[in-house]
Amino acid sequence: VRIPSALLDLHGGFYRSFVAGNNAPTSPLNSWQWCGESLIGIGFIQKHGPEADSHAMDPNHYSAIYVLSGQGTFSDDTGYTAELRPGSIFQRIPGRKHTAIFDPAVRYVEIFLAFSMWLLEPLSRIMLLTQRPVVYLGIDLALIRDLAAAYEALQRVRETDLPRVYLHHLGMLASMFSGAQSRSAQLRGPSMLLAT
Repeated sequence: VRIPSALLDLHGGFYRSFVAGNNAPTSPLNSWQWCGESLIGIGFIQKHGPEADSHAMDPNHYSAIYVLSGQGTFSDDTGYTAELRPGSIFQRIPGRKHTAIFDPAVRYVEIFLAFSMWLLEPLSRIMLLTQRPVVYLGIDLALIRDLAAAYEALQRVRETDLPRVYLHHLGMLASMFSGAQSRSAQLRGPSMLLAT
């Protein structure tokens, strides 16, 4: 699947907060640091060379990173390692240090969805998001377009509409992981029945 350049060329991240931190500027915010304890965020990020890498990162909020372009490796402090390529989704989980290193010769583009952990609670109770830090969805152009529309919308949505936007972001996150789960099941094939 070829991703249109108009989507690959988007760049920037935006965060909104239900309860802004002390002296926070008005929404939308370009940095999660101002969002206090109730953030949702989304962004398309292009990185070049070593700036794409993150070493022993321990974030204070959850992010799901959908790789659109680039290749590399993910590892965390539990010893888990995985390949990263277009279509991979890796998670930044508070309390779990991780490292992601990308090939500097290959253009790197990602989409991220970010949440304060307590805002993620409803989804984490019904889906084991953090069980496997890296899953493979493949390139889902319809989902990427939905994420791009959500990226544009988060910049201009009224504060009173943030609960609806939050639920939409949870829905997109659920789509990412359920799509990856379905793809994994397809690759494994139908289960074999054992004769008794």
